[in-house]
Amino acid sequence: MNYPNYDELPPQLKQILDPSKPKNIAMVARGVAPLPPATLISAWCYLERSGEPEMLAAAKKSLDEYPDKMMLPVLQTELPSWVLYHLGLRFLIKDEFLEFILLNDFSPDEIFLEAAAVCSEKMTILISNNQERIIQSPELVKILEKNPQNLKSNTDRLKHFLHLAGIQIPGEQMAVGDAPTPAMKAAIETATSENEAESESTEDADAADLKKISEIGTALNEEQKQSLLQFISKLNIGGRMKIAMKGNKEVRQILIRDSNKIVSMAVLKSPRITDNEICHYSALRNVSDDVIRAIGGNPTWSKVYQVKYNLCFHPKTPLQQSMVFLKFLNMRDLGKLAKERNIPGPLRKAAKELLAVKRK
Repeated sequence: MNYPNYDELPPQLKQILDPSKPKNIAMVARGVAPLPPATLISAWCYLERSGEPEMLAAAKKSLDEYPDKMMLPVLQTELPSWVLYHLGLRFLIKDEFLEFILLNDFSPDEIFLEAAAVCSEKMTILISNNQERIIQSPELVKILEKNPQNLKSNTDRLKHFLHLAGIQIPGEQMAVGDAPTPAMKAAIETATSENEAESESTEDADAADLKKISEIGTALNEEQKQSLLQFISKLNIGGRMKIAMKGNKEVRQILIRDSNKIVSMAVLKSPRITDNEICHYSALRNVSDDVIRAIGGNPTWSKVYQVKYNLCFHPKTPLQQSMVFLKFLNMRDLGKLAKERNIPGPLRKAAKELLAVKRK
């Protein structure tokens, strides 16, 4: 993991860690500077890694003595990836803290690789259930296998999942003593034959079924819709991911609700997706939290007023995102939001306060 040098720090951290102001740095290191918790902890992580010996020792002491009940909420916020990595190394054997770090969307893949090698059985299960991370870093499977706390069923399941998705585990064929069990061999052979058949089916569909549907547009009759649903239902994860990227609007409309978040997230990566579709998806209640979070985190999509509006009213939108979009709503929509019961209380309160300010 690459740690930033001083010039690469965010503006707020550069200001409080300015080398020309050693007294300020000393106050930060000792934890007596009046700063938000996330900023203070980020500064300590930087000093513990890059500070002068005296400042390093003070920052380490501050981190060691920081109250648990105050640390846990910070671990759930948007922190720089290098800060989450640094804290993850500190808490590799403290499940209560490590869990929050591994569940934080801003945590880098590197901390998953570090944790997978030494973490508890509970954390190995948490890592193996994060299919998106497994796809991004399939080497996690090999690292988990070497962890004595890992359940063999976890990694067998992951191997099967990756094989179905058409993803190679690095070094799987060359690793000594890594031969699959008879049951796993049977699963792989079955998956291989299914994949070959489904791959042909997918290509045929891309060339015929999907092309035909694209030519018809979105005005599909019931028979056509049923045929499309049946076609999709026969695909494995890899097949669904493929047509999520290559299919037309009707295909995306179905797969954005897929129960597997890897598939639904693939829809958002389609080069054919439009702003109107994003507006529609941002209002759907039966999509995964990850889809809503990804839409809100995309600077292009979140420029659209209707997307901001939909996300403010969506119960799955992270509060931090909603609070940002709230500022862009007009008075009429702020009034609606202030009365909405399906959103977090703090957001509703903020809407009331902002509405009162705008009315003055």
